[in-house]
Amino acid sequence: RDQKTNQFNLTTKRYTDADVRQFINEGWKIWCLSVADKFGDNGITGCIIINENDNENENKSWEIDSFLLSCRILGKGIEFVFVKQVLSLLKEAGVPELKACYIPTAKNAQVADFYDKCGFSLVSEKDGTKEYTLSLADADLKTEDYYHVTIK
Repeated sequence: RDQKTNQFNLTTKRYTDADVRQFINEGWKIWCLSVADKFGDNGITGCIIINENDNENENKSWEIDSFLLSCRILGKGIEFVFVKQVLSLLKEAGVPELKACYIPTAKNAQVADFYDKCGFSLVSEKDGTKEYTLSLADADLKTEDYYHVTIK
């Protein structure tokens, strides 16, 4: 709904509600994040969209199409817990590898190394755009005990 997230938006793609419904119908995986702490409930503050590519010339592959968070929760480490939780779910579902991309903009430089910090391997970089891959079998998916994650 809110298409203003710019600072923590790794590809800055923008989608409508209709787009998201179509993605779900096509089998894409979409998780939203709701955050609450001792100060209150921040509501839905993040989203990750995973696309399964089934190319004729390539084996099936999974890719993070979009990953974004509200600035209200940045700096608390929640972004790492969220992505690791999603990676754990994908691993349990048998996804062997995940691709990701960072596309630079004037406002998202603070997340230029986010996938590096998550353990992804840099595959290529051109004009600031970075492409990554991660073997889920080898990924460190542990999170701190003080985060309480509930999947619904």
